[in-house]
Amino acid sequence: MEHDFPVLIVGGGPAGLVTALLLAQSGVPSLLVERHTSTSIHPRARGLNLRTMEIFRSLGLEKQIQQAGASLADNHLMLFVETLAGREIRRVPDADLLPVGKELEAITPCTWCQCAQDELEPILLAAAREKGAHIQFHTELQMLTYHAHGIEATVLDTTTGQQRTIHTRYLIAADGAHSQVRQQLGLAMQGRAGLGNFINIYFRADLRDLVCDRPFGICFVENEALEGVLLPVNNTDRWLLNVEYAPERGAQATDCSPARCQELVRAAIGRPELELEVLSVLLWEAAARVAEQMQVGNIFLVGDAAHTMPPAGGFGMNTAIQDAHNLAWKLAMVIEGEAGAGLLDTYAAERYPLACAVVKQATRELEAETPDTPGTPGDLLTSILGYSYASSAIMEQRHDESARCIAGLAAAGRPGTRASHVWLTYRDQRISTLDLFGRHFVLLPGALGGAWRGAAHTVAERMRLKLAVYQVGIDFTFPGGDESWHASCGITAQGALLVRPDGFVCWRSSDLAPKPEQLLTELFQHILSRGPCV
Repeated sequence: MEHDFPVLIVGGGPAGLVTALLLAQSGVPSLLVERHTSTSIHPRARGLNLRTMEIFRSLGLEKQIQQAGASLADNHLMLFVETLAGREIRRVPDADLLPVGKELEAITPCTWCQCAQDELEPILLAAAREKGAHIQFHTELQMLTYHAHGIEATVLDTTTGQQRTIHTRYLIAADGAHSQVRQQLGLAMQGRAGLGNFINIYFRADLRDLVCDRPFGICFVENEALEGVLLPVNNTDRWLLNVEYAPERGAQATDCSPARCQELVRAAIGRPELELEVLSVLLWEAAARVAEQMQVGNIFLVGDAAHTMPPAGGFGMNTAIQDAHNLAWKLAMVIEGEAGAGLLDTYAAERYPLACAVVKQATRELEAETPDTPGTPGDLLTSILGYSYASSAIMEQRHDESARCIAGLAAAGRPGTRASHVWLTYRDQRISTLDLFGRHFVLLPGALGGAWRGAAHTVAERMRLKLAVYQVGIDFTFPGGDESWHASCGITAQGALLVRPDGFVCWRSSDLAPKPEQLLTELFQHILSRGPCV
């Protein structure tokens, strides 16, 4: 079967757009189809966590996204109130919940960022198109047929009413919690549904005189009229109000009329005569569920299509983007002939256990969000940066079931974990170790590991691999000295660390191997599911 595109992406939210961007950056053509007419007009999610910002840093988008969210850069409070204009119950600074300043700089080169989805998506769209991704709006998936030699997807242009069939080798379902792809595959969602039904009201009103010296990132409102969450969008006149409604007590979707939404907003603000404009309204149901499979053959589920979780902790959009980051480099290497198809099986092997863990963590965060227990910062930070993968794309020196999935922040180069951030001097510039990763495999030999360097170049040329080598003392210097660098990697001066394109450590050797060239060859054959070199 001749393929129109090697990859078809269904769904143009953050997960789909990031997948298209990453594939385009690797030179892999893809077509993304999205049923809506444009990127999101509703702010939806806002919080971008540290790992997601590290991904955007690797894509060269970190500063642009920070600028888009600049109006919320100083919103560091969690408020609990009866109404915004009324009694304040409690306020909790971010510094009580999350690391900031020098403490944060020791963990990551990035910072927390609040950038609403309606501002984030256009940035991702422009970047993906600039790299060559094909993206079509008002295009809806109608039918999916999976053959031995490929996939046929029938799509409908909702503007013209015309149908067409797209032939593709791989399909990525990024089409949200009500995924058509997942439904057509017959995959069930497993976990807890019905954690709450919510009205999400996007409105315009000038609330600056009520916020004053209380720039909050989130404000919990509870009074006789409602329980809800107030969120800033631009910190002046655009805001979101999430209010729970109860269908079992007779509440209906018709309760979301503009007049009713205005009534809810005024009850949350505490000003009956407040002038406001309702811009848009969304209804959604909170759930904690994971699809029974995240991969069926050459079809992959990412984001909300694969897992839905409560908004507490801000994991939803971040986990979706990180799904895409895990999958895209593997697809690119298989399509380019650098890896065997078995590498793709590691997507579900790595992301499914993590999805289950994050869903549980988000549920715990939801239950903890009260004035008396406003969060669990240690667990939150570990869930963001301290998780671990176990698959055939990770060469573990030992298998410790208790350490899988959530490894902690002090893993020091352990295979399966995110490569640690430390500051380096590279070409007279101060950079993070993370700035060395993102497009290909990277080998980091110790100061006396020159044999690894020569072996790596030989193996990369013979296996036609993109492999970069950075050796401490030669390619870069570490301010703390060579020994401190070795300790941060968990190796000796003659050892080496191998990092995947997604920034995760896949192998390390504490010392020099007797035959480094043979070892590296066998290593890549295993990680990339490749047979012996000819």
